[in-house]
Amino acid sequence: MDRCPRSTSTPAGAEMFRPAADPQGMPSVSPTSLAIAKATLLDSGGWISTQRVVSPSLLVAGSAACGGAVAAEDHLELVPERWFFASNPDRTLMRAVLGGTFYVDPAGWSHDLAARLLDAFVSRVGELPYFTTSRASRWMVADEHTRVADLMRGADFALTAVTPDLLELQVADDPDAPATGFRCLEPGRSDIPGFVQITLPLDADAAVLLDLARVIVAEAPVVGGSAGYTFRWAPMVGGNAFDEMYRVTRRFLGFDLQVPELWAPLARRHATTSWLTAVSHHHPDRVGCLEGLEREAEVHLEPNRSCVLVRAGERPGLGDVNSMQWPEAMARAAAWMAPLLPKEFPAPPGLFSEEGAADRWARRLFEVDGWR
Repeated sequence: MDRCPRSTSTPAGAEMFRPAADPQGMPSVSPTSLAIAKATLLDSGGWISTQRVVSPSLLVAGSAACGGAVAAEDHLELVPERWFFASNPDRTLMRAVLGGTFYVDPAGWSHDLAARLLDAFVSRVGELPYFTTSRASRWMVADEHTRVADLMRGADFALTAVTPDLLELQVADDPDAPATGFRCLEPGRSDIPGFVQITLPLDADAAVLLDLARVIVAEAPVVGGSAGYTFRWAPMVGGNAFDEMYRVTRRFLGFDLQVPELWAPLARRHATTSWLTAVSHHHPDRVGCLEGLEREAEVHLEPNRSCVLVRAGERPGLGDVNSMQWPEAMARAAAWMAPLLPKEFPAPPGLFSEEGAADRWARRLFEVDGWR
């Protein structure tokens, strides 16, 4: 269905967004085409559509690490799963997903750590077809002879004095906005944490996300992070994607925003709250929050090497205000963790940049009137 029925015509230049296949079968887009498509998106209205795609649930049958399967959230069919050009439905602009982003202390980072985490991810969801790094000019196709985790252990992935940029790796099922994917950015020589980001389909079994989150916080020196219902978007859509997120989160309070490029520098000092929230052992305001959380029957605390993983309820909640759903465990956990939030929340682009909007979103679960 059309998200914005103001215009039904195809915007000029939109067809140029359709990529040609390169010799490896991987879609590629020239910089000129990207620029035209971006300008068209920013200047045109009424041509972003949504599509609900039901994918097979990912299961971890009988996994002791997960404590058994976690039931899927009801009413997921009400959530738009995918945004795309109405004139070019093959290209994804944004997705609603189940995912997590965890920030890692630079002192404990290594290529071997990143490779182990990728191995853990692949062992649960399978190999994905596309990968790229910050040093590559395009996405590449992984075949039966290519294991990305093995490549990460090679010398080409080591930072040297002549390559001071941070190394980023992405593995995905869709290069635009993945439904399933793994992404990591190493911290390099700075004090800013790196991050590990995992993405699963919206209707995936939440037990898989919980299992992977437990692996990450057990293996890596995590200083903060969150996991639950969230979004992934194509980089070229910018503020338009955040405008859509703004509209979705006004109805579905359980959706988290995960913007590591914006929030990594503050990861040690604050936490966005979601179904799963990682609270650093070194956070100055953690003690009172954790003592309060321990008194909540539906909130579970799992201490790890560098953080406490807070799980609010047995599964993530949508918090659909139109259906009178209330994610009570998430709301109570968020209220106890309110002191972890900054006084002024860093604002993403688009509608979230309006005065106070990002802060009201961060407090939406326990100050609903301020957000609605």
